[in-house]
Amino acid sequence: MTYRNSDLVHEGYELNGQLGKLNNAIAQIPYGDLSEAIRKMDRYTTLNARQHLARSSKSSFFKAISHSAWAFFKSYILQRGFLDGPAGFVVAFLRFENSFYKHLKLLEARNAEQRASSRPVVVNLPTAGLKNLVALAGKT
Repeated sequence: MTYRNSDLVHEGYELNGQLGKLNNAIAQIPYGDLSEAIRKMDRYTTLNARQHLARSSKSSFFKAISHSAWAFFKSYILQRGFLDGPAGFVVAFLRFENSFYKHLKLLEARNAEQRASSRPVVVNLPTAGLKNLVALAGKT
């Protein structure tokens, strides 16, 4: 198996041999506590926004709300997170937040990009050059 890191957000493994079957389940613990979950969410939403910015993806506040609501519904209802009690709700809420921040960070980056491209060009003239320009303007 080879580790592949060609994507900023979804790195993974490539199988170099034959696929087999595991005899036991894999326990996946994505984070140790809530603080780690929030740090990871901040990091990954920033990376995801950069990735979508490079792909020229667009976002909006409506997309942020609708995709986030879907992420919560999918996690809590369709994937039956409600059966896990409060922990299932927290996971669903974290998925809501993750989607929401990802879209808002992309929107923020797009807006910053537009502001940067619409700013007037400022030319810094040396003081002596500016005095000469003012003097020339006064002679006409």
